[in-house]
Amino acid sequence: MRAFRRMAAVWTIVTCLAPAWLAAADDAPSNDARIAYIEQRPRATRDGLASFLRLSRDRYQPKTNEYEVFTFDIYTVRPDGSGRRRVTEDGMSRMPRWSWNGEWLAYVSGPPPVRDLVVARADGSDARALLRDEQDILDFWWSHDSRRLLVTIEERRGNDLLEGRVIDTETGKVSRLSRAEWQMGWNHWEPGEPEVVNPRPRLTGTLSDVTWPVWSPDARLIAFTRDGLLAIADADAVSNSGRWFLFKDEPPADEAITWSRDGSKLLFRIEGFLAVAELDKDRWGDVRALSTRRVLHASRRGAGTFNADGTRVVFSSSPAGKRNHELFVIDVTGENERRITSSAADLQEPRWRPVFDADSANDQGDGR
Repeated sequence: MRAFRRMAAVWTIVTCLAPAWLAAADDAPSNDARIAYIEQRPRATRDGLASFLRLSRDRYQPKTNEYEVFTFDIYTVRPDGSGRRRVTEDGMSRMPRWSWNGEWLAYVSGPPPVRDLVVARADGSDARALLRDEQDILDFWWSHDSRRLLVTIEERRGNDLLEGRVIDTETGKVSRLSRAEWQMGWNHWEPGEPEVVNPRPRLTGTLSDVTWPVWSPDARLIAFTRDGLLAIADADAVSNSGRWFLFKDEPPADEAITWSRDGSKLLFRIEGFLAVAELDKDRWGDVRALSTRRVLHASRRGAGTFNADGTRVVFSSSPAGKRNHELFVIDVTGENERRITSSAADLQEPRWRPVFDADSANDQGDGR
C-alpha cells in the first residue's frame, strides 16, 4: 500500500505539468549567469564506442574504470546555449562548484586514488591544486566569504575512513578535521562565521541515521530523506529539545539536492524526476514537479541547480531518440522548459553560477 501511495504521489506531481515541454527555446532570457557542466566524451577506442552507445552486454563486456573509456572536462555556457567555453583540458575533471561570489570554480581532477582538488577562475585561468593525490574526494562546500573550502575526503588507511579538510584558498593552508561521523555533511559553514561549525551532539544524536543533510544558506534548517519522504528539521530546535518527528505529509523524495540562494525553496529528486518544495515557515508548503523528463543523476547533489534568484533550474536529461544527455532550463513554476544544448557528448552535473555575469552579453565563448 505504501508503494502504491508513493507512486500515486509521484504521478500526480509529474503529470500535471506535461505542457511545459512545449515552450519555445528563443524565449529564453540571455542576461543570467553562466552554467558550468561536464562534457563526458568517449575515447576513440573500441571500449569508448561501445560504452558511449551502451551496447548490449551480450556482445560487449564494458570496462569498470570509466576513466579508461571516457574523458571528462568542464565547460561553461550561457543559459540560452550560446557562448560555450572550455574550462579544463585534462580529460579528468568533474564536480564543479561555484564560490558564493561566483568568481571561482572548484572541481575535482583525476580518478581515484589520485584525486586533486583544483580551484580556478570562471574561464579556467589561475588554476591551482589545493589538495593532491587523495584517495577520494567525496564532496566540498564553499564558505560564505568565498575564501575557504570544507572538503570531505576518504583516507588511504582504508576502512572507508572519512576525514575533513579546511582549505584557505588564498594562502593554501590546509587544516584537518578528524571526527569521521561529522564529515558526511554535518560540519558546515554559517554566514559571518570564519571557521567551520561543528554540529551540536544532541542534533546528530537525535538524527543519528541521517547522512549528507543539505543545510539551508542561513544554516537554520537541514533537509534530508527519511522513510522515502522529504524531511526537514530546525537545527537549533532539535539541538535544544532532542526531539524530531515526521509529520507524514511531506512529499515523496529520494534525494534532497540544493536550496535556492535565498533559502525559500528546495530542489529534490523523486524516482528520476525533479521537483521543488517551497518553504512555509518551518515546513514544506507548495510542491510542484519541474518536468516529466527523467534527469541524469551523475553525482551527489549533481542533478540540477537553481539560478541566482531562484526562478529557474538547469538539469541534464536525455532528449527523445538520443542516447546522450543534454542541458535543459525550466522555470520553477514548471513552465518554459527549453533545451539549450545540442551535442554528441553526455552533458552532466550542471551548476548555475550564483551571481549575474556582467560579461555574459559580450562573451562569445569558443564557438564550439
